[in-house]
Amino acid sequence: MEPAWMNKERDMPYGVDVLVRTAKQNKCLIFCVSNRCFYTPQEMLDSWESIFPMRAEINVFERFKLKTPSQALDICSKWQHKVQEIMDSTISKIREIEDIK
Repeated sequence: MEPAWMNKERDMPYGVDVLVRTAKQNKCLIFCVSNRCFYTPQEMLDSWESIFPMRAEINVFERFKLKTPSQALDICSKWQHKVQEIMDSTISKIREIEDIK
């Protein structure tokens, strides 16, 4: 029997299966609060090992939220507006420094 530290296979974190199943049933996307990105249920199933750090204790239900398609689009729209504000502010500052004599 090999030591546990040599075991490369990991178990899926508690709750991921429930999250994926619920997202599929309700036709939702899975939103990662900390990374601010969306996953389809299939992406979560296919990529959970890279989404969840090796030794991290993660509360799946705090870190991930189910979002309907309209909620997801609303979140993206808010990001788009924020990015536009930052872009406008940066352009204004660039013009300001270009006008310095």
